Amino acid sequence: MNAQASRPMMSFPEAVAQCLRNYVGFSGRATRAEYWWWVLAITVCQVTFGLLMNLLPEILLLVSGLFGLAVLLPSLAVTTRRLHDIGKSGRWMLPWIFMAAASGTIAGLGLLLLGLSAAFSAFGSDTGTGEDIGTGLMIVGFVPWAVTCIWVIVWLARQGDAGPNRFGEDPRAN
Repeated sequence: MNAQASRPMMSFPEAVAQCLRNYVGFSGRATRAEYWWWVLAITVCQVTFGLLMNLLPEILLLVSGLFGLAVLLPSLAVTTRRLHDIGKSGRWMLPWIFMAAASGTIAGLGLLLLGLSAAFSAFGSDTGTGEDIGTGLMIVGFVPWAVTCIWVIVWLARQGDAGPNRFGEDPRAN
């Protein structure tokens, strides 16, 4: 019998409880189910905060920010354990974080130039160069971000290593 088929898939409540129990547990391995259920839980909470933001914007903005800080460490921990499950070090998150920050900065500069270009053209003094550069910077920022997102999703959606690996026992085994 296949070791990976010996244990049923982790349920949504089990996955959230497991992530909260391993709040800062960066060692070991996490199954796809544990990781993706956690991502769903965080996403549902943040979308809910966003939808309710119109009712009490100041309070919910604070609550949403505190929630984001509260789930930052367990999110990094479960992502590290998920990478461990496919035989990769948690350090692989560093290029992803760098690419997201760099791409966001470049795209943000492009957006700023587009805004400045629009403001200057309202006064009739823009030559269109700022708009061209701004659009180019947004594209240059978007492409590495999109490639990085695809890379992250492919890795995190992969089936974990069967049996033990250098990061621990197979979490799907009995």
